Amino acid sequence: MHQCLQVPELLNYILRFVPPYPSAAVARKHLLSCALTCKLFAEVALDIIWHIQPNLIVLLRMLPREKRNIDLNALYDGEFVRVSSHFPIR
Repeated sequence: MHQCLQVPELLNYILRFVPPYPSAAVARKHLLSCALTCKLFAEVALDIIWHIQPNLIVLLRMLPREKRNIDLNALYDGEFVRVSSHFPIR
């Protein structure tokens, strides 16, 4: 592997150019492929994947069903706007 790809800052800069079209889901699939390529790519690509999540449902689905107090199918965008105004994602 070329030495420049071993610098996390440069790799981050390069992977940020993965095109978000035709959809964000496709961009996440491309970044996942990069993450599975090697250990060096994994950390940077996974950071970008988590950064571009469209909403909180992805995170909430990681919780065990028995620990959830909400029905994920019942949520809608308006509720996320209300929740995110109280707990901004940074």
